[in-house]
Amino acid sequence: MMSFGSVAPCWRPRSGEGRARFTPTVGGFVVLLWVSWAMLAWWSAPRPVDADQARRDIAAGAVTSVETGWGMRSGDFWGAPPAMQGDRGGSMVAWTTKSGRVRYTDAGPQDPVDQSGNRSVDNPRPQRRLIADLTSAVGRGGSGISLHWIGFAAQSTAVVAMVVFLFALVPGPAPVHGTRWFWFWISLVPYGLGVLAWVGRERWRPDPRAALAPRLPGVEAPGWKRARGYDGFLIGIGLGIALTMLTYVLRWILGPGVVPG
Repeated sequence: MMSFGSVAPCWRPRSGEGRARFTPTVGGFVVLLWVSWAMLAWWSAPRPVDADQARRDIAAGAVTSVETGWGMRSGDFWGAPPAMQGDRGGSMVAWTTKSGRVRYTDAGPQDPVDQSGNRSVDNPRPQRRLIADLTSAVGRGGSGISLHWIGFAAQSTAVVAMVVFLFALVPGPAPVHGTRWFWFWISLVPYGLGVLAWVGRERWRPDPRAALAPRLPGVEAPGWKRARGYDGFLIGIGLGIALTMLTYVLRWILGPGVVPG
């Protein structure tokens, strides 16, 4: 006799043929993009130098843009170009070269102010004169740092890698080791390392359980436990802090020429 009752959501194995072709192609492409971004970003990352390097760049006619401010900061997101923070009357000066390098130095305190409130221009400080020389070398009034094609290529490569990742994550096959929200938060880890983690964990060596991905959202196959969105959020914050501290330590040991920022 057939009985009718509540029917639990069921899942069925999916065919792995399309997934087998999809997985290595996307993973390899994302890794290739990340390696390209890493090389381009390392070359074009801002580096602190001294005033003598600035004068050498001026003498060589290598300065293409210049901007002043109160500090140099990296982009807020993976692939974002560096930017000067603060107004243009600060003591920090940054410039780009024809080779695609971004350099910056502290030009020192501003020129003294006379009794009428005007700054002295007859006898400016030597370091402040450096800003004037850099601006004159550009010949455009120091309108701001322009993005060299190498920096633009680094930024574009990171954007393409992120778009490919999201396209594979959202409409693509369901992840095995973590939910889509988990990998979204992990992807925000600095330097694109979270995207590499997704490739290594989900796409480089497909898990046999991937063929058993449930068709209904929120339904898990027996014995299949995936990391959740809040796991990715907390892990992402922890990894972000750890990578920031590690970057400072490596920069202190190896120097800003090797570990820029």
